[in-house]
Amino acid sequence: MCSKRCCGGCCAVLVVLVAALVMKFQEMKPRILEYHCAAYLPECPLFQRSWLDGVLVLQITAADSFRKDHADAGWSKAVEALQQKSARSRRQPRMLVLGPNTLFEDAAEFRQLAKMSTKLVLVEANERLNGNLTGNLLRYGHARENFDIMNAAMTDEPAGNLTFYVVDDGKQTESSLVNYFGSGVEVSVRSLTPGSLLEELGLDNVDILHTDLEGYDLRILSKFFALESFAPEILKFEWLFAAQQKGPGPFDMMPMLNMLSSRGYDLHQDAYDMIAVRRSLLEEA
Repeated sequence: MCSKRCCGGCCAVLVVLVAALVMKFQEMKPRILEYHCAAYLPECPLFQRSWLDGVLVLQITAADSFRKDHADAGWSKAVEALQQKSARSRRQPRMLVLGPNTLFEDAAEFRQLAKMSTKLVLVEANERLNGNLTGNLLRYGHARENFDIMNAAMTDEPAGNLTFYVVDDGKQTESSLVNYFGSGVEVSVRSLTPGSLLEELGLDNVDILHTDLEGYDLRILSKFFALESFAPEILKFEWLFAAQQKGPGPFDMMPMLNMLSSRGYDLHQDAYDMIAVRRSLLEEA
């Protein structure tokens, strides 16, 4: 027969195993958060309607489970509708791109925009990317006179200068964490608020706003939409950092989505980005 001490030890081991299994299951299953939200999310697998009326469930899943073809179709349909509207008004659409990097991963999107002669303003903090960014835009079909690159960083604090750290070209070695820290140099970059950026450009609105600000998107977007006249037809911004809680956090997503919905936007989810399209744009097409 098993002694009480032995049974106690077995129970302790069993508890540890069960706890380990529960922790593993928690890592594997989607995290589910509930919010009271009136947002209209027709193609948004990140958000699912629960059995409670008026409640959306925020379900974080693996990126490869998203229907990117649906999101691409939603983006293409919106851009085509904007093209028709621009043709009727006989003017070029204007787009503001914040944090473009080189646009290497956005070839299809910007080829479509080139066909409608979109006027682009690209705000990129890293001046070293200007050459590759220019080359890619030309390859995508954009005429050189149709785009301008501004080297600046976006901020929600008073405009001034921000310090960035880049690898010293003269000290590059094989990629390693040890070598990287020994080869960084400080670079001072001027910073702009959404208001000061639009003022410098002489604009109060744009047709398309695209942001990829590495988790800073929601803070910058809130400042844009605090401006009374700012209401782009199409908005695309990165949600991934918020969902992974590396940036502002998922609890800051719902106020943004609620605000966009209340201002007449439909929301579509890409694997990394949220796409907001004004309902009136699609109704006019």
